[in-house]
Amino acid sequence: MISIFINSFTSGGAEKVVLTLREKFQQKQLDLDVVIIEKEQFYELPKQVESTYLTQFETLEKGLLKIPYLFICAPKLKNHVEKNNIKIVQSHLPRAIFINAFAKMLGSKHHAQAIIHARINFEDKPWIYRKIIKWVYRKVLFKMDTVISICDVMKNEQDEYLLLKNHPNHVRIYNPHDLEKIRKMAKETPTDFVFSPEKKYMICVGRWVGLKRFGDVIQALSQLENEKVELIFIGNGEEEMSLKKIAKERNVESIVHFLGYKDNPYQYLSRADIYVSSSETEGLPNILIESMICGTPVISSDCISGP
Repeated sequence: MISIFINSFTSGGAEKVVLTLREKFQQKQLDLDVVIIEKEQFYELPKQVESTYLTQFETLEKGLLKIPYLFICAPKLKNHVEKNNIKIVQSHLPRAIFINAFAKMLGSKHHAQAIIHARINFEDKPWIYRKIIKWVYRKVLFKMDTVISICDVMKNEQDEYLLLKNHPNHVRIYNPHDLEKIRKMAKETPTDFVFSPEKKYMICVGRWVGLKRFGDVIQALSQLENEKVELIFIGNGEEEMSLKKIAKERNVESIVHFLGYKDNPYQYLSRADIYVSSSETEGLPNILIESMICGTPVISSDCISGP
């Protein structure tokens, strides 16, 4: 049996990757289960998916609580592996990776995989913190049987920064994308927004958080002299009120549309004229690839590493 292991199914690129992998693994009739740390759920899991939760929390909101639960969850994962004769545990995102490694340290015999979805770099942190956290990450990742980076730039950086060039099995494997499914969904027609043939549309998709720098896109829009350009945001997040305030201050609130989270963002992507990524940092952004699958050009900030 193979276990896919992740923190939760909140909104995010890694969570979408796990859902795609699960579907493809099941199509190949592989014996599969999903192990999850917390019960927070944004994406809907298919009912036939067998899920195991390591805690009863919706979410561990306080950062300090997350550290002891790494050690609490490790023996639970080890017991789950032994009870179900699991051969491979593929872990996505840092907490799941740490727990997977700790389970190995406790003597679990499974093949442990770590999928690195985001850049690992601490150079903006204080010197002592930087030294300690780099040492911890190296120790954890070298306990994994396989480390997978999702793009070449990320792999090359971690080979040098965390010395993963010395790891016996550090490889690059791109994220999976179901091209036919995306193209089919892109042909559906939105029911809550009308695209005018007389206007041009920019679109941004993702969590409304600081790292995405969506406020920069609103400010750029406000500097355009063409009044027939409008901006669409798909997603949700803590920055919603702040972004709406920027739109109001810049006198573009009538042409900036916050449509919220959508199960099918592709029907909006395919009708937009350009996708804009303004992030400070990214891993390998699924949405850039999905936008191009929909036939929509992309303009991106020059950030490490995926774009």
